[in-house]
Amino acid sequence: MLRIITVILFSAISLLSEDRFNISGTIFSLANKTKQPIAGAKLLIKDANSGTFTNSQGEFNLANLKESQIVLISSVGFHSNSFTIKSNQLNYSIEMVSLVQTGKQIVVTGERASTQIDYSNAQKSEFITSKGLKKAACCNLSESFETNPSVDVSFSDALSGAKQIEMLGLAGKYSQILQERVNSNIGLMQPFGLGFIPGSWMNSIQIAKGTGSVTTGYESVSGQINVEYKKPQDLLPLFVNLYSNSLGRYEANIDYSLDVIPSKVQSTLFAHYSTGIRGNDMNKDGFTEVPTYNQFNLLNKWNFNFESFEGQAGLKVMTDTRHSGEMNFLDGNDRAKYWGLEIKNRMAEYYTKTGIVFDSEHYQSIGIITNYRYHDIHSYFGQKDYSAFENFFNLQVLYDNNYFGDDYKLKFGTDIKLIGYREYLQQNNITSDFGYDQTVSGLFGELTAKPMENLFLVLGTRADYSNIHKLFVTPRLNLKYNFDEFTFFRLAYGKGHFLANPLSENISMLSSARKVSFDKNQILERATNYGINFLHKFNLWNLDIDFQLEAFRTVFDNQLIVDMEKPSEINLLNMTGVSYANSYQIQTLITTNFGFIFNLAYRLNVVKYTIDNIIVQKPLMSQEKGFINIEYSDSDLGLATDITLSYNGGGRIAAHHNSNSSANSFAPFWICNGQITKTFSTLDVYLGVENLTNFVQSNPILSPETPFGNTFDATQIWGPIQGRTVYLGIRYLFN
Repeated sequence: MLRIITVILFSAISLLSEDRFNISGTIFSLANKTKQPIAGAKLLIKDANSGTFTNSQGEFNLANLKESQIVLISSVGFHSNSFTIKSNQLNYSIEMVSLVQTGKQIVVTGERASTQIDYSNAQKSEFITSKGLKKAACCNLSESFETNPSVDVSFSDALSGAKQIEMLGLAGKYSQILQERVNSNIGLMQPFGLGFIPGSWMNSIQIAKGTGSVTTGYESVSGQINVEYKKPQDLLPLFVNLYSNSLGRYEANIDYSLDVIPSKVQSTLFAHYSTGIRGNDMNKDGFTEVPTYNQFNLLNKWNFNFESFEGQAGLKVMTDTRHSGEMNFLDGNDRAKYWGLEIKNRMAEYYTKTGIVFDSEHYQSIGIITNYRYHDIHSYFGQKDYSAFENFFNLQVLYDNNYFGDDYKLKFGTDIKLIGYREYLQQNNITSDFGYDQTVSGLFGELTAKPMENLFLVLGTRADYSNIHKLFVTPRLNLKYNFDEFTFFRLAYGKGHFLANPLSENISMLSSARKVSFDKNQILERATNYGINFLHKFNLWNLDIDFQLEAFRTVFDNQLIVDMEKPSEINLLNMTGVSYANSYQIQTLITTNFGFIFNLAYRLNVVKYTIDNIIVQKPLMSQEKGFINIEYSDSDLGLATDITLSYNGGGRIAAHHNSNSSANSFAPFWICNGQITKTFSTLDVYLGVENLTNFVQSNPILSPETPFGNTFDATQIWGPIQGRTVYLGIRYLFN
């Protein structure tokens, strides 16, 4: 008996004395000699009931490991892989090789899917990979969501060519737009900023629903969209992209990369030029459906990587000039005789990101982010003149550590925003102005915790003080519970705040004879968002299936309402009464091992607010949406095809003077887009079609025959205004 006790005692002592440690790393594949992160890859510790999934950047963390344990890696579309834990190595970079099905000579390469789900994040997240950005035209950020069911894209009016997005049934301004985690699409960037981020510059887009992290600001209400640019250290020396379509639009993009100090300092110059050379009056109402325009866009990115120090810097300049209106106006820009539109955007900005690691054992680091932007707009819409100017500066200092172990990570910091903003509107020979000089300083803290084996939560709060709006507090919580390694439940709760700029956010409302009225006192919009998401992964008939159910609700305490209910005027005013948005979505992603990927979704949005003590449905929005996306790739033939079919339900039309119709609603409609890509080594040639069925909204412009009359209106847009569009493009990598 004593011998048995002695053996047990020494075994326990031996077990307790074993060195255990935590590791991190990245799972990636190689595409055209460029590392591409693999999201959702499964890592399982052999002979142990534990593991994890990689996040949207292909990154993973594993805790409590010991020498010689084996980690198994699997991901759909790739050969399985594994690696052995070594006590002297805490970071791993593992390449996955694409899967070849030799029987049919079908190869599944590149990223697992064009749209991937982030299984590790406590917030409901998915992202569009570089593969996804190539399967449609994706000429800029506003056109990059056509193959994604979570974000809706539509024209903001019938003339300017600007596009707007919606998430969870809410306008795009409530979705915080980030460029490499730097807040970007605010202020004057709101109406056109999505069109100022060329598609060929982007490496991926992360889409997160709910209010998100407090570390990036207080603005997010319905979600966050983060754009990751191509990294200088991962690029080949030269990349060229050329594009043209049947409507007279042409684009050229050039990326040039230079390894200034090998493995230490890299730089890339991104250059973009696009133009629309002619108007198109396909419905014969005398007005063009597409503007003529010229855009020049340059971005120079630098990447620095030294021991205990890394940094990024970027400088961007952009000009965009567009004209639209009557076809006769395009011939000579005579606004006194013909209804015309001119919008000139000029923008310059820089940013820096610096990270200093001073305690690698506890991952203690300090990050410093600076961002400055100057932006001005000069424009006219018929007889209305609008101009605006903005200076924006942001400084953030962030401290990050996991001093209490990998299960408890703490971030806290401070930031300050300095905003100088002016806008002027002249209508009916009367000039109205809106502006402010505002300082917003904030403190924030965020805890990422794993209090039990299958429970993950991110709890954060921030307090901001504005010289105009005084103190406001933004608490947020994201929780994820793993029932097992294939079934996840998420819960989200949080508040969001938004500094409203009535005219720039609603500049499309100027394309109308209606008088635009607004409050000269800035409104701080306040909302609470909460939601749930259920995700289950399973394999059926050799198909990998991701099934999701979600429901989100947003309730506003204060909101800038666009009141279009009076035929002769548009009022931009503070809400009275209730305002809310409910969004429900079901989605299934099916990945096969023979080249096909299916993405199916259905969504219902119920969005209402109060106008004149009456609760009304938000106008010009489809309540229902059905979505089918099918993609197929065959690397042996170098072919990739994609087709998207979307059903858009009917909706309400606000009150208006309409000489052609008394309709107060619109009927459901279908839209179909498709593309085929042929790859020749380092050359891609792609041919696509948008709006294959050629469905267009009838009478997108009301009373076009009397453009200077009081019934003219180009703001009542609920469907496509451009017919079938065929495009052709090439991408070429110079090695």
